[in-house]
Amino acid sequence: MSLKNDNLVHIQFEYDSALKTKRDIISSELNLVRISKIIHSYKELRAEEIKTKEMIARRLRVLRIDIGTMQNLLPETRAPAIIKEIYREHQPKEERKKEMNQSEGEVAPVAEAPKVSKKMPEEDSLESQLAEIQKRLASIS
Repeated sequence: MSLKNDNLVHIQFEYDSALKTKRDIISSELNLVRISKIIHSYKELRAEEIKTKEMIARRLRVLRIDIGTMQNLLPETRAPAIIKEIYREHQPKEERKKEMNQSEGEVAPVAEAPKVSKKMPEEDSLESQLAEIQKRLASIS
């Protein structure tokens, strides 16, 4: 006998076992095709998401530039005392201490009005925040 014949192994399956194995292989192939379709759709959605994020980033850059231009063009306003007080309340402790030290020795710079992006007090509920935003929208319109 040759070396090739020594390595060959023949296995015989019963008909039911062979049929079940064939079904399992075909169902595995079907599952692989389904997974392939899912991966393909994921790649398409991911590409669309990246395009959308890039578009949003571009628009934000343009908006940031426009806001900067508007801030440079519009005159600065003096904030009422009550707004300054609200701003101081929401200021971090380090900034308050720094401001107190400056007020003892030097003239402190004028505090800016609180920005909209600052954190709102924790006590406010979502409904009150929503009502405030709706009021701002109504005042703009």
